[in-house]
Amino acid sequence: MWLTELGWSTCRANAECTTEAQQAANLTSTIQAMRTTYAGFIEAVFFYHHNDLGSNQTDKENFFGLKRLDGSAKPAWEALKAATAVTAV
Repeated sequence: MWLTELGWSTCRANAECTTEAQQAANLTSTIQAMRTTYAGFIEAVFFYHHNDLGSNQTDKENFFGLKRLDGSAKPAWEALKAATAVTAV
């Protein structure tokens, strides 16, 4: 199974959106579940957007990015790097 278009919007003017901290927490828990509970079922995950797409806070589609419109990292970017880091054995 592949998870595609996974993400959480961080817009501030739409009740359907979440905070940047919650976006990072959701990403972390999803990757943890993929590595444990669903390890035998999920082969790939694709996040909805790498960067935010616009600045209109009422349009949730603009804020699914792991990085802000200016390219700066959201907490979710750092969470993704930490969750997928390969450690030497």
